[in-house]
Amino acid sequence: MDKRCGFCFRQNGTSYVENTGSCLPVDKSDITHSTVGMCSAANKTSGIVWGYEFCPSRFGPMALVAMVVCLFIFGQGNVEFSWTWCHMDIGLCV
Repeated sequence: MDKRCGFCFRQNGTSYVENTGSCLPVDKSDITHSTVGMCSAANKTSGIVWGYEFCPSRFGPMALVAMVVCLFIFGQGNVEFSWTWCHMDIGLCV
């Protein structure tokens, strides 16, 4: 996460209002506000939420790629063991 920006969005009760969020630069003197936009100290009103260090990073998709690679490599171990033999008629596994 980028410490130089935060995510600002409108909230309606407990839900996020779509297409109202944006990453804005953090005010270095007060990290609870942005320097510009609707989350700045001058413009902040009710229903506006400021998330410091909440902006997505350009490296975010790398986590998804890493998870898919791990599933592809280690997922092969989730098959039935080749040395296990089961006779389903009598419920016997050796």
